[in-house]
Amino acid sequence: MAQSRERFALAGYIVVRTDRIGDLILSLPVAEAIKQGDPGAEVYYVTSPRTSEIARACPFVDGVIEYDESTGGIGPVFDLARAVRALGPETALVLRPTLRVSLALALAGVPRRVGTAYRYYSFLFTRTVREHRKFAEQHEAQYNLSCLRAVLDVGDGTYTPVIKMDAAAGGFAREAIKERDLEHKRFVIVHPGSGGSARNLTPKSYARLADIIESRFALRILVTAGKDELPLVDELDSHRSRESLRLTGIPRLLDLAAVIAQARLFVSGSTGPMHLAAAMGTPTLSFFSPVRSCSPRRWGPMGDAVTILMPPVPECPTCKDDTCEYFDCMEMIEEAGIVEALSAILGQPPV
Repeated sequence: MAQSRERFALAGYIVVRTDRIGDLILSLPVAEAIKQGDPGAEVYYVTSPRTSEIARACPFVDGVIEYDESTGGIGPVFDLARAVRALGPETALVLRPTLRVSLALALAGVPRRVGTAYRYYSFLFTRTVREHRKFAEQHEAQYNLSCLRAVLDVGDGTYTPVIKMDAAAGGFAREAIKERDLEHKRFVIVHPGSGGSARNLTPKSYARLADIIESRFALRILVTAGKDELPLVDELDSHRSRESLRLTGIPRLLDLAAVIAQARLFVSGSTGPMHLAAAMGTPTLSFFSPVRSCSPRRWGPMGDAVTILMPPVPECPTCKDDTCEYFDCMEMIEEAGIVEALSAILGQPPV
């Protein structure tokens, strides 16, 4: 566990979200809701080192403690407890409960600790929320706000993720676009990876989609990927007549966000950068699987320009892979429907 270097003051709320990029982004509405419902309260986040910069970039977050869930031993638990105790918060919202974090908050002596009622360690919370997220009955952001509503009346207001880029990110984006001879809002980002969190289109399908955008909508393609997703980009390019422009292995998420903000459209499966695109106000075209726990009902991007395409099959409780009669369902999304969606989003007919 590494504590950020900013100087902490007494905080009203600790919000815990130590998992992935999208999970963290969909928790940011909680910070805004706290600021609206409890003016003057300070809001601090406990996040993973990977996502901490996103929390810091939210104007409703006053500070961040980094905690790495993958670190073993009891030492990091006590370190986290000491860091939280130094803040002296009244309330902890454990939006992503784990035993170690929940224990640290109890050891820190946080008076109000809110978490789910259905964990074997739920006795570590002082208030519990009786909702099963696995059923995906509502959006993840609403589940997070339900946790807050256990201790604060925030009404039914609409709260969306807010992320502010820094000057360094803006400079990175301008240079990246200039180096690739791209123009503001004259290119589309295709992001073929999903971190294994959900079923996705194949690289071959993304290659076909990239060809359609270039040939029928006269927009250039920029393929983005994490450093572990380079084989996907190589496979995508193997199905194209020319090598794609690439932007891979970007060290900072804010740099990626700044590049996404320059794009006309962000195309992907259900993945963290999709939520980053929606938070930056960039239109999204997202491909979702029919698996209940991965559904857009729970994990859809939050924005004003969101388009979601799904295969025409029944919702599944779990993916059975090639034993399913609809396998591979993601390849059942028809090209005609994709072209129609692109035309509507881009506001122009295909040629």
